[in-house]
Amino acid sequence: MKKILLIFCFLLISITSFGQYEKVFIDSTKSQTQIFGKTQEFISKTFNSAKSVIDLADASNGELISKGVLNTKLSGTAVETYTHATIEFISKDGKCKMIISNIYIEYTSTIITYKTITEASEKGKKRYINFLSDLENEISQMQSSFEKLLTNNNF
Repeated sequence: MKKILLIFCFLLISITSFGQYEKVFIDSTKSQTQIFGKTQEFISKTFNSAKSVIDLADASNGELISKGVLNTKLSGTAVETYTHATIEFISKDGKCKMIISNIYIEYTSTIITYKTITEASEKGKKRYINFLSDLENEISQMQSSFEKLLTNNNF
């Protein structure tokens, strides 16, 4: 029993959740089909493999949902961190909405030291503030990259 509990402690994953980001892109020259194709291309280029991250690709309704790991890391921790997000595209003729949601940090540790932002030490709060700033920058860059791909055919 102690071995099982010890193994469980080694595998324990802590998760912290963050907000949702939405942006609407307009390109009146493109059809829903063309925009949907651009969303697939964007996911493929962003995550190096569309197949491994796409959960739903419904071309007839213009909806694509993917789950991937972002580049933003929580710095100052002794363990590896991963930032997960769901990225949803809803395409219609001439426009597309990008929704980035279900954002969370995953980290594994044998010593669990998770605290919420409000309970964190000053050093911990600075880490979260830096993380949020980095995350917002990454999301802004993703949105800009998609907009360029959609309107200029560049990535």
